[in-house]
Amino acid sequence: MRPVPSASRLQFGDQNFKSAIALIELHKVRFGNYPNTLADLKFLGSWDQNWLFGVEYRKLDEGYELNVTRGWIGRPRSPFVVPLFDARRD
Repeated sequence: MRPVPSASRLQFGDQNFKSAIALIELHKVRFGNYPNTLADLKFLGSWDQNWLFGVEYRKLDEGYELNVTRGWIGRPRSPFVVPLFDARRD
């Protein structure tokens, strides 16, 4: 088995992050609040289990914190942090 290229690991980490955001925000739209834990998410598909193990979620008083903990294999390496938009201001 050949090693997965670094770009692929980052791409999977990015996809884990975006998938998590989509389902967390969908939960808020449907239920009026953010989930207490990722285990509270409803309407998950079979592939969603993959990204659940690739992110770390923490509900905050206003919003949530989400961190990518792994990409394809192991923790993705990123030299920077990408700030997200603040939905309350947009």
